[in-house]
Amino acid sequence: IHQKPKILIICNPNNPTGTKLSPEKIIGLAHTAPNTLIVIDELYEAFGQESALPQVDFQFTPNLLILRSLSKTAGLAGLRIGFALGNEKIIDRINRVTGPYDINSFAVTAAFAALKDQAYIDSYVKEVLEARTWIKNQLMGTKIRHHIDGGNYMLIWPNRNSYEAECELRNHGILVRGMRNKPLIENSIRVSIGTKLQMEKFWKIYKIIEGI
Repeated sequence: IHQKPKILIICNPNNPTGTKLSPEKIIGLAHTAPNTLIVIDELYEAFGQESALPQVDFQFTPNLLILRSLSKTAGLAGLRIGFALGNEKIIDRINRVTGPYDINSFAVTAAFAALKDQAYIDSYVKEVLEARTWIKNQLMGTKIRHHIDGGNYMLIWPNRNSYEAECELRNHGILVRGMRNKPLIENSIRVSIGTKLQMEKFWKIYKIIEGI
């Protein structure tokens, strides 16, 4: 930030680690660097359960922009739709470079329907958080190296080459993403957290391939 960039993007929670920054730190950063546009990617905010949105006043912090997606909590990943929240002048600038065909009318209709059905979103998030707690408890009872924090995903370091574990899980119908050659998290696999039933299936298969 001391290099005074025009834009700084922060994923909060971060993907794939799930690590988080507090809303107070983010807002403080925006005040510290008024000439930098601070873009906060809050696509996984519901699972991290912390957002800068309730605390920010875009009139006093016009250089803060928050991004949200309907791919995660509303299950509309295939429609590729999300939205931004910020000062009206910043939103106006974004609208100027938004193409007329960036999204389609069906996606817009589905997005508004999803936003009106907050009960469904809350129910799904609750289910995922319960499954996250469950799988974390299972892992805590083993010597498997893992990291679970703010997102609907986790990192696991297999006892073997991560690519081999990835392929074996795929053979059992479970798709994960290998983190090969990524600094600090090398040889881990990223596992999305779904329902408790799905995580029970994953855990059963993972124990078999790891010989636990």
